[in-house]
Amino acid sequence: MFDASALIAFLSDEKGAGAVEAMIKEVEAGDEEGIIGPVTLAETFHAYAKNHGEAEAYEVVTQLKLSKLRVLPLGEDIAIKAGSYKLKGMPLADAIVAATAKRLRAKLVAADAHFRELDIDLLEFR
Repeated sequence: MFDASALIAFLSDEKGAGAVEAMIKEVEAGDEEGIIGPVTLAETFHAYAKNHGEAEAYEVVTQLKLSKLRVLPLGEDIAIKAGSYKLKGMPLADAIVAATAKRLRAKLVAADAHFRELDIDLLEFR
């Protein structure tokens, strides 16, 4: 499962982009499953649009949706777990991403240190 920090690093060629690129290639080859949530899509669009404009951001998220990354919808159980994580002071978007990873028992690819405090499988790419 990819957090927006991973996708933004990959798309903007930031530190850790190579590691994220390698993981995305594994997904595209069918060797690994890649998941993103709707919040990740929103955060990626927002960050990319700030630096490159909305038209390019629409192109980027369209490519993400056409890739082998699966966009998982937000369900009630994930929303409730996210509320629990938010009680620990985590931003809501990150709480939703973490709750989704927890629900799926998926490894979360992210750069934000606050994910370390949760009971999830975290893979820091930087």
